[in-house]
Amino acid sequence: MKAACLFMVGVLLAVSSQVWAQEDRQKMVVGIGDIQYKASGRSQSDAFGDMLLTALVRTRKFKIIERARMEEIMKEQGMSMFGVASGGYSGGGLNIRGVDYIITGAITEYGENVERMGFGTFAMSKTIASMAVDIRLLKVEDGEIIIAESVRATKEGGSSMVARGFATGQGASSGALLGEVMRECANKVSVLVSRNIH
Repeated sequence: MKAACLFMVGVLLAVSSQVWAQEDRQKMVVGIGDIQYKASGRSQSDAFGDMLLTALVRTRKFKIIERARMEEIMKEQGMSMFGVASGGYSGGGLNIRGVDYIITGAITEYGENVERMGFGTFAMSKTIASMAVDIRLLKVEDGEIIIAESVRATKEGGSSMVARGFATGQGASSGALLGEVMRECANKVSVLVSRNIH
């Protein structure tokens, strides 16, 4: 009886691994290209690229090639990320071996704004973090732009209040709030890509 059970478990594992391997072979290969930083302040494109990679992998729909590996592949073929990001290879196809789609784009807004309101000895303020990304999804086979969209996210932090010298307030720290809007943008881009690749 034990031997029969072990045999059945072995067969099930073998079949499952073959099914997973087949599904993996059928997945589209998406490369994360150059995400330029065009907002004011210190560049955050690497952090966004990492979050986007995580969001795409979590969909389990694609095989993902990260930016560093994409640069290697393109260098081997005499191409550059700049050429792809600027549309220099569109029209005739990109012909990048083993890659079906490339994501490129630019972070156009990233930062915080403090809104204040008050009169006399009473004042209130709240912090709002925002991020905007212009994203493009290119089909490698013919260079066609599948997606050209602007994705935006905002997060409101806790408010603070001052009245007659007494202050109170709560909410996410500055860094945490900015991290939240970046991750939300990455998740939105991932959903956008998932909906447009079949």
